[in-house]
Amino acid sequence: MYDETGTILVGVDGSANATAAVGWAAEEAALHGWHLLLLHAHVIDDPYGERVQHPDGESFLPAFLEEHRVRLAESWPQVDVRTEVVRGNPAKALIERSSSAVMTVVGARGRSLVERMRLGSVSRHVANHAHSVTCVVRELPPGVGRPVVVGIDDSEHASEVLAWAAWEARLRAARLVVVHAWDLPTGDPYGAWIPTAEMADAIEKEARDFVIDAVGALGDETQGLDVELRVQRGHPVTVTSRLADTAQLLVLGTHGRGWFEGMVAGSVTSAALHDAACPVLVVPRERV
Repeated sequence: MYDETGTILVGVDGSANATAAVGWAAEEAALHGWHLLLLHAHVIDDPYGERVQHPDGESFLPAFLEEHRVRLAESWPQVDVRTEVVRGNPAKALIERSSSAVMTVVGARGRSLVERMRLGSVSRHVANHAHSVTCVVRELPPGVGRPVVVGIDDSEHASEVLAWAAWEARLRAARLVVVHAWDLPTGDPYGAWIPTAEMADAIEKEARDFVIDAVGALGDETQGLDVELRVQRGHPVTVTSRLADTAQLLVLGTHGRGWFEGMVAGSVTSAALHDAACPVLVVPRERV
């Protein structure tokens, strides 16, 4: 189902967030047996001032890129690491190169208001438009004992999102927590119609049956996995963010229906990319 000999593309600059992204990507590459490509895209006014350039325009590797390569060679000698520097918009370069990658990894910004606003420059564009699965890394919580959490909706895309999450959980020997949020439809504002308790029970049962069927459809992909189903009433942003606080990885899909409608541009993934205290893996509907 997946490319076992693929390459993880990592966007690298001189920030601490990029360092966290490189570390996460190296572990991911080791788990999957994939290659690692560290890509630095720069414009003329390099904000970190660490690019060395010949008068004729030929660029050398920035110091931080070489430092990443040396550190990875020491810590992850089994991972094949390559580095590359290109000129141009970082988000555009990563999106274009993601078409030949099995996964694209970028660092996020911090959790303050100012830093959250800066997320939109590169991380959000890559997560929204990359051709491959994308992981946005802000923090690296301890992985031992923490589950892989996956949020699913009622779309056909849920099966691929679940498959990715199950794959990651198995490689990490982690518990897989499958979460699906549900709620009652809004009642008539004039009080002419109010949802009943019977309706709530029926919707909850339908939601639970959907999750059971979705997990069951994975078949052997869940064999040997500790799978926990969380069918909870509430807004998916609230439900998902609460579980992400205790996760080592949060897996979400894009452009679903129902509660998870329009996830890439909508509230669930946007909230996760800004606030989740763990790496967020975004699975697009179609991967080229």
